[in-house]
Amino acid sequence: MYEAGKWSRWTIAAVILVFAPLAKAETTVSTNEATRALESEGRASASSSGEGRASRPEGENTARTSLIPTKNFFGFFELRPTYTGLSGEFHTENTAQLGYKFSPDTTVSYIQYFNTRLYDPASSVSRGAVYLSDGWLYGQVNNILADQDKVNTFGMRELYIPPTDSAKRDLGFIGTFRTYFKYNHKFSNLYNLDVWNVPMAHIYSRAGTTVPGTNQANPVFENEVILQHNFNITEKLQFVFPIIWEYARYASYRADAQNSGRWVSTFWIWPEITYNVTPDTQVGLAYETDNLLQDDLSGASWDNGFKKGLFQVLMNVNL
Repeated sequence: MYEAGKWSRWTIAAVILVFAPLAKAETTVSTNEATRALESEGRASASSSGEGRASRPEGENTARTSLIPTKNFFGFFELRPTYTGLSGEFHTENTAQLGYKFSPDTTVSYIQYFNTRLYDPASSVSRGAVYLSDGWLYGQVNNILADQDKVNTFGMRELYIPPTDSAKRDLGFIGTFRTYFKYNHKFSNLYNLDVWNVPMAHIYSRAGTTVPGTNQANPVFENEVILQHNFNITEKLQFVFPIIWEYARYASYRADAQNSGRWVSTFWIWPEITYNVTPDTQVGLAYETDNLLQDDLSGASWDNGFKKGLFQVLMNVNL
C-alpha cells in the first residue's frame, strides 16, 4: 500500500519537470501536430517527424497490473520516454490518472495524456514544451457475466474523450464516444487472453479541415479490435502482447481532401514487458510499430511499419 510521503520527492520533481512549461505549450502546437491529430483519430499514430501517439490504443493494455487503490481512490503517474528509430526523434509520453472504486468491479476514472518534446532533428518546434493530448473520462464494470471460477468473464467500459488536445480542437474536434466490450479467458495462472471490440463515434464541428499544403477529412466512425495476450511470467514480471486492428470511416469533405469518404485501416502491435519493483512502482520496456498493412488493405507494409516503430521505457507509480 502507499505510504504517506514515500514518493513525495520523486513525485514533486516529476510534476515540476513535466508541467512547468504548460503555460506556453498551447501556443507551440505546430501544423505537423494538427496533421497528426487528423490523420489517425482513434490510434493517433505518429506523424512524419515521429511525434508520439495522442492516445494509447486501449488504456490498460500496457501491463499496469498492480493499480492499488488507497481506500476507494486510486491512480497512477507514468513517464514514458520514447525514441523513434527512423527519424532520431525523442520525446516522452506521460499519463496521469485519478479514479474512484464503488465496488471491486465498478469504477470511474479520468486519465490525461500529455507529451514532452525533447529532440527532433526535423522540427524547429521549441524543445522541452509540454502539450496536452487526449483525456479519457470513463466508467467501467467488470465481471458483468462470469462463470463460477471466473475462467470466462465479460465486462464493459463507456468512455468519452473531451477536446483537451489543442491540435484536434483546431480541426473542429468536439469529442469521441467509445464503448468497450471485453471478454477474457483464463487458460492458466501463466496466460490469459483479452478480446476487445470497441466501436466509437467521432464528433467534429465540420467535415474536414484545410491545413497548409493539404485538405483532410475528419473521421466520423471507427471500430477497434484488440487481441491481448497476457503472460504472468513471475509474481513481479509480466509480458503483454496486444495485436490491434482499427478501421475508420472518414467524412465526405471535398474531392481533393485526404481520406475523404474513405475507410482507412490500421494494424499494429505493441508488446511490453514490465517489472514490479514494489507493489506501487513499475518499470518496463515496450516497442510499438506503425501500420503494418496498407491502409486500404491492399497489401502488407511490414518494412515501413517496423522502421517507424517507437522504442519506449516506462516508469510508473501508483498513487
